[in-house]
Amino acid sequence: MVYANLFGASAAYLPLLADHQCAIATRRYYTGSLYDIPLISSFLWFAFAGAIAYQYRDKLDAPSESNSDSTVD
Repeated sequence: MVYANLFGASAAYLPLLADHQCAIATRRYYTGSLYDIPLISSFLWFAFAGAIAYQYRDKLDAPSESNSDSTVD
């Protein structure tokens, strides 16, 4: 779940950043313009992934059970 959100935020961030850079290169960008809103939303998605990781930290840090840990008598 955490990695899926991190992937989604990264996948959204890349094209938004490219669009942002194109707007800067063509001098259409200025601080506080509408280009910032989608970029900030991808940053918030990263924060959301961090909040999910924090919320489920006990489950994520718990050791997984596997058959190799069992002892044979």
